[in-house]
Order: sequence, then C-alpha cells, then structure tokens
Amino acid sequence: MAKRRPRKFIQETGIGEHKGALHRQLRIPEGEHIPVPVLRRAAHAPGKLGKRARMALMLRRLPHHVGPLGTHRVKRKRRAHHHAGGR
Repeated sequence: MAKRRPRKFIQETGIGEHKGALHRQLRIPEGEHIPVPVLRRAAHAPGKLGKRARMALMLRRLPHHVGPLGTHRVKRKRRAHHHAGGR
C-alpha cells in the first residue's frame, strides 16, 4: 500500500502570514509569553481574535512545538504491557 503524506493543516491556515497578530490584539508585547488563562478567555471571543486564540491553544498541545508555549509538554500515558494481550 502506498505511504500517505501527512496533511499540512497548519500551513493551510495561513498562520505564518500574520505573525504577532494575536499579541497585538491582546495588547501584549511580542517578546512576552501570553498567559494561558488569557488565551482561554480570548478563545471564547468571536471573529479573528477567537480563531487565533483557539489556534494558539491547539498548537500548544502539539508535542513537537518549540517556542514560548512549547515549554508545557503533553504527557502521554504509556500503555501497560497487559494491554498487549499478556505478552
């Protein structure tokens, strides 16, 4: 079977075209971290602000994300060996 290429969903959003837009909308200087409670509140806002905040929260959960929000890595539980059929 042919190997599938990964879908590049982040590139399709055009997120790189408006760097710093979320910082400007939240009136937080671009060198500073955006606190997570501020992002969660902004995620409920309508329009572009809400979309950008929701995208930032989603990108924060990606394990390979490196940057100011990537310091909080997602901890994944390891599957116990008994789930593998007792091997």
